[in-house]
Amino acid sequence: GLHDMLGNVFQWCSDWYDKGYYYNSPVDDPQGPSTGTIKVARGGAFDQESMSCRAASRSWGAPTGFNYRLGLRLLLEDEH
Repeated sequence: GLHDMLGNVFQWCSDWYDKGYYYNSPVDDPQGPSTGTIKVARGGAFDQESMSCRAASRSWGAPTGFNYRLGLRLLLEDEH
């Protein structure tokens, strides 16, 4: 089961962002571009409209930037 896929902040992903990537990506398990300058963020934040607060919401940002709407998801040892 999937749990806690979204919450109070967007979650940084390890994938690089490419606006057109999904037009040419593999159907199964797309890994994202191998390089880039901005990273993907998913999930929605506490002050977003309800349509944006879903696991499929995809945003982006510079990995060196700051935004109070961005956070990390940590996997605890007993969760996998």
